[in-house]
Amino acid sequence: MNGGRNPDMRGRYEFPPRPTSKEDIYESACPPWLMACALVGKYDRWQVNTYRKLFNAIDDDLLFRDVMELTRIILDESRNIIAPPAFLAAQFKLAAEGKEVYR
Repeated sequence: MNGGRNPDMRGRYEFPPRPTSKEDIYESACPPWLMACALVGKYDRWQVNTYRKLFNAIDDDLLFRDVMELTRIILDESRNIIAPPAFLAAQFKLAAEGKEVYR
């Protein structure tokens, strides 16, 4: 166990099911950083805070969801992504820096 330092946040937040379509991402009323956690299947405090900080850094709800949708497609089509949570965070970081994300 992790000794409680990085607890699972599913007891604190209600996460949506993993998004499987464009509509799931764009039409959800759920905070987008929680949707991002559901996309990669990781629900610990570190992941929630990382995606929330990146959402605030991007400061554009539509761009954040665009990056999530592109990444959802990449994750669905590729089995070579070793660490989906880190890959999504890197995609968000590129967007926050105004750089092009992987397509």
